[in-house]
Amino acid sequence: MTPKVRQLSLDKVRSGMVLAKDVVSARGIVMLSVNTILTDQAIERIKCWGFKSLYISENYFDDEGMEGAGGSIKREFSIQYNSIAEKVKYAFEDIRSKKKVPLDQLQDLASQVTESLISARGVINYLHIVQLVDDYSFQHSVNVAILSGLFGRWLDMQEDEIKRLVLAGLLHDIGKAQMPLEVLNKPGILSRNETDIMQRHAVLGYDILRKSGITEPSILKAVWEHHERLDGSGYPRGITGDTISKYARIIAIADIYDAMTSDKVYRRKTTPFVVIETLCSDMYNKLDPAICATILNYLRDYFIGNAVVLSDGRQGEVIYVDKSRDVRPIVLVSDGEYLNLELKRDITIVEVLNL
Repeated sequence: MTPKVRQLSLDKVRSGMVLAKDVVSARGIVMLSVNTILTDQAIERIKCWGFKSLYISENYFDDEGMEGAGGSIKREFSIQYNSIAEKVKYAFEDIRSKKKVPLDQLQDLASQVTESLISARGVINYLHIVQLVDDYSFQHSVNVAILSGLFGRWLDMQEDEIKRLVLAGLLHDIGKAQMPLEVLNKPGILSRNETDIMQRHAVLGYDILRKSGITEPSILKAVWEHHERLDGSGYPRGITGDTISKYARIIAIADIYDAMTSDKVYRRKTTPFVVIETLCSDMYNKLDPAICATILNYLRDYFIGNAVVLSDGRQGEVIYVDKSRDVRPIVLVSDGEYLNLELKRDITIVEVLNL
């Protein structure tokens, strides 16, 4: 049966009602998903976002209809993601043994990422759910491909460009398939010599792609330059400014975001809010400021509504981020207090619960 839908002004919306349509920001970010059961706190949060009305379902939903709607999307994403990650793993192992890139296979995987994963509602949150520490190297390549494609969408790039960008993201660390395993899998801080060896992966990746028949300059440069920084502090060549390709500048941000928000054998992940602070501090010297500013605006939207744990032990919900400032949001704490972390600098977010 088709659910009955009614548009209600916010002053008539009550706790317990069910959303019949996604609540979507002006930038196209889904703030609350269809089938969400509204609470008083959620309604107040929606008012803070500036919405005046909501589409409300008049039908009751059973558990399968409610949780199943969101759960089925997560399950489908997880199935597709794990399938792609597994194939990327085998492709990288093939490169290690045969010294040749299975280009057709990786291009097909990049197309799957473009057509399905980067279009999934709530994709960034899902990336946090599917993490597996043991397969980080392969997951990282998939994650960077997804994030790069998503960032490309936010930057209004054409679809053919996004497809190339996703492939470049998938290939960006392909040189690591040529790294000694004892260095690549070392569960601790690398020595100076080991760091020098690891930093060769950008050049090795560029070389193996050229030898495998890839001639697209945007992909080759992205693999070679994704660790370069605008101030010349990057590697392998220490180039600066506009000399660094656009794809490389986008992938650099995706690479930083995923590396910081992923668990590794030797380091626990940080929260997205810490990553955003890092991007804010680096966007005027190391990272492209225009690209970074656009990505940051979208990322700030993404994490409104997340449940968080604060450094003082309290739990709360992110309800507002002032985009004229950094990323220290207003949190509605479980005891009802509205806590402005921009003013309460001694309190930080230490964990995001519903990522």
